[in-house]
Amino acid sequence: MSWPMVKLGDVAPATPVKDINLDQDELVWQLNLDQVESNTGQVIDKVKKPALKAGSSTYFFNNEHVLYSKLRPYLNKVVIPDELGIATTELVPMKPDQKRLNKKYLAYYLRSKPFVEWISTQVSGAKMPRVVMSVFWQHEMPLPPLDEQERIVSILDKSDGIRQKREQAIKLADDFLRTTFLEMFGDPVENPKGWKVKPLISLIVGKLQNGAYFPKDKYSKDGVEMVHMADAFYDVIQRGSLKRVQASDADIVKYSLSHEDLMISRRSLNYEGAAKPSLIPHSDEPLIFESSMIRITPDKKQIDKLFLFYYLTDPLVKEHFIRKFVTGATIKGINQKNLEQVRIIVPPLELQKEFSYIVHALEKNKKKLNESEILSIEQFTTISQRAFLGQL
Repeated sequence: MSWPMVKLGDVAPATPVKDINLDQDELVWQLNLDQVESNTGQVIDKVKKPALKAGSSTYFFNNEHVLYSKLRPYLNKVVIPDELGIATTELVPMKPDQKRLNKKYLAYYLRSKPFVEWISTQVSGAKMPRVVMSVFWQHEMPLPPLDEQERIVSILDKSDGIRQKREQAIKLADDFLRTTFLEMFGDPVENPKGWKVKPLISLIVGKLQNGAYFPKDKYSKDGVEMVHMADAFYDVIQRGSLKRVQASDADIVKYSLSHEDLMISRRSLNYEGAAKPSLIPHSDEPLIFESSMIRITPDKKQIDKLFLFYYLTDPLVKEHFIRKFVTGATIKGINQKNLEQVRIIVPPLELQKEFSYIVHALEKNKKKLNESEILSIEQFTTISQRAFLGQL
C-alpha cells in the first residue's frame, strides 16, 4: 500500500505554548528526561514545582503536543503529555496537525526501530550528542488517512500492552528482592540491626581501577569487547553487542573484567546514572572497560558480590550515602576517592550468602520472563515495521 510521504516539520512543527500567565509560586508540572521511560514514553515520576523554579532553558507544553527527545542515547523517549507543563529544551515540543496526524501514531513512528536507528546517525556533539534538527524536520514519514492511523495505533497498543505486562512482572520480581533485602538487613541508613559499617575501599581486593581510553582508529569489528557508559544502563552488562577495540595484551590484563567484578559508572548525564553498579556475566571471552567506568572486585572473605550490588542500588543508600559524592553540572560524576568512602553495612557473610541464594533462585524465573519479554519486543518491532510500511 502506498501512502503519501510528508515532512515532519510540515505536519508536526515545533510550537511551544506561549503567553502563559502563572504566578511564580503556582505549582506546575516540570518534566525532564530523567522522568521519562525509554520505549514507552511513560512518565516515571510527575513532579510539580512552583513555576519560579523552572529555569530559563525551558518552555511550556500542553496536551496537544508530542515531546521528542533529541539527545542520544535517549532518542526513543517520546512523551504524549496529558496536561500543561514545563519541559527542558532537550525535549522538542511537536504539535501535530489534528486534521492530518494522530498523536499516538506520530509517537509510535518516532519510537520505531528503523527511525531510531536512522536518527541515531544524524547527531552532532561529542559529550552530549544531539539530533541535527534541520535534518529531523526534513525527514519524510508515511501519512495514511486518519482512520487508518487510528487502526494502526489500536493494533500497536494491544501488542505493546503484552510487552508492558511482562515488564510489570519483572518489576514485581525486583520489588520482591528489595522487600526481602530490607527484611533481612533492615533500613541501610538507620542500620537498626547494628551491623558493622565499613568504607567501600576496605571491602575490595586491590584498588579501584578506572578504565582505558582508545582513539577512534582503534575501534574494530575484530577487537575485544569494551564496556562504555551507554552500556551501564543495564543491571547486567549485555555481552555480544558491545563495541570492540584493538587492545594490547597488557591493556587486556590491566582493564579486564570478570564475573567476580562489579562495574561502577564514573560519569553519567544524570544523578541516577552516576555510581550505578552493573554485574558482569560469566564468559570465556575477554572484556575490558573504558574510562567512564570504575572496576571494583569485592573481597569474598568479607562481602558477597550480589549483596553489595543490591546495597549500592538501594534508593536509600543512593540518596544518603552516594549522591552527596556526585558532582558536576551537565555531566554528573563520582571519582575514585569519593567512591572509596561510600558507607557499607557488613552483615555476617552467611546471611549475605543466604540473600544471594534467594537472588539466584529468583533470577531463574526472571530469565524466563526476560526471554518472553525479548520475544514480545521482537514481535512488537515486527508489527511496528509492517505498520509503517502499510502491510498490516
